[in-house]
Formats: sequence, C-alpha cells, structure tokens
Amino acid sequence: MAVNVIQPFTRTALYNFVNSLLFNANMDSTLFDHFLDDAQAYFEEVREWRVLRAVDASLSVGPGNSFTTPFTIAPTNGDFRSWANENAIVLTQSGGTNNIPFIVLEEVPYEMRYVYQNVMGKFYCDYANGNFYICGTIPGSYTIQQFYLKQMAAISYNTASGGTVSYPNTWGFPARFHSIIGYAIALKYKGVDYDIINLQNASNMEKEMGKVWEAMTYWDDKVQRMATQNVDPFATTGGGPWTGNSAGGTIGSIS
Repeated sequence: MAVNVIQPFTRTALYNFVNSLLFNANMDSTLFDHFLDDAQAYFEEVREWRVLRAVDASLSVGPGNSFTTPFTIAPTNGDFRSWANENAIVLTQSGGTNNIPFIVLEEVPYEMRYVYQNVMGKFYCDYANGNFYICGTIPGSYTIQQFYLKQMAAISYNTASGGTVSYPNTWGFPARFHSIIGYAIALKYKGVDYDIINLQNASNMEKEMGKVWEAMTYWDDKVQRMATQNVDPFATTGGGPWTGNSAGGTIGSIS
C-alpha cells in the first residue's frame, strides 16, 4: 500500500498558505510572485545542495580542438547556476584511446588562458557569454560531461489556456520542506504592509522557518556524506592530469 506522504506546494497552495499566515491579507498577486521568486532564488543559492546537482553530456570534443574553440556551458536545459566542484568537467569515452578512458579537467582563470593553452587537463570560462574552452591536446574523441548546480524551474511560472491560468511547477526539493518558502514570503511582506497583529506573529514564523531550515540542512548533510564517503581523496595520478591512465597523463609545457 502506498504511503500518503506530504504533498508538494504548488504556487496556488503557497499563496493560500501565506494568506493564512497573514490572517487573510490578500497579498497582491504580482507582488507575491516577486517575493516567491526571491525566496526560491535565495534558498537555492545559499548552499550547494546535493539535489541541485545535474549533468549535461550533449557536447563532444576531439583532437582538432583548440584552446580558443568555444563550447556552450550546459546547453541542454539552460539552467546552469555554477559548477558542482573544482573538477566539474570530465571527458569520457567507451574503451578509451591510448588507455585513457577519461580525463578530469580543472578550471583556471580566464586571464590565464594563454599560460595554460597547451596544458591538458585544464579549462577556462567566459561566463559573460556562457562559454568554456578546453586547453591542451585531446588524445581522441570524447564526450564532455559537465557537472553543475542547476536552477530549478520557477514555481511562479504559469500557462494560460482558454482563459484559465495554471501553475505546473512545484519546487524540486522534498515536499516536507516547501513551507519554508511560505514563511519567508510572509516575513518579507511584513516589511511592506503589516498591522500590529501580523508584526507580533513574525517572531513565531521566524522560529518555524528556522526549524524547517534546520531539517533541510540536516537532510542535505546526510545525502552529501552518503555521496562522498567512498571517494579516495588521496588517489594518485602520476603527477599529470587526472586521467583513466594509471600512470597519469603527460602534462603539456606551460607556455
């Protein structure tokens, strides 16, 4: 038998929840959506949540690559927020060429691109234009695996059909944490339009929001540990870039 778990908050459910917290203040719908977007963006940005990790494997690279060849950052969904870690790009292939089935790339500063242009295992980014570039000579054809932190679909997004407006998106976090957005919106609204009763109730809402935040971070700490506890941080790569070759790759000359 299926368990009746906590259901996710839609935009409409969040509006009703906030309205109840504010004793039927009937917040303006446009203002609510602005506050909703701000709250969602804040909670997603403030921590490198495990649930935000994503991968884009839609691009490839080969021996003809130059350090000036542009690749689009995470082009499939257009939801890039930031790289997942310092080894965010991995080149992979089945079987491998020269016994190198994968190459892990590390980011270097954009202004150092000429210094690292011939160094295999490095990449740099032009964030303003949404591109990255791979340095060094690539010893075969590889799929580019981009590991990044994504932006989740906006809860405030709506579609209209036949005069009916619907909100298809819910927050990508577990439903048991969705109330934190409602508390954040209600607390922010008190700085715009509030009465004495709502003001007195603010401290209670802050306490409730704090409890949800504590539960969210505890949950994330646990899944982060589970995902990384078996990784060997002392693995050797023979002095070269981190590759699938047990002897390590040959690092290019810095020129």
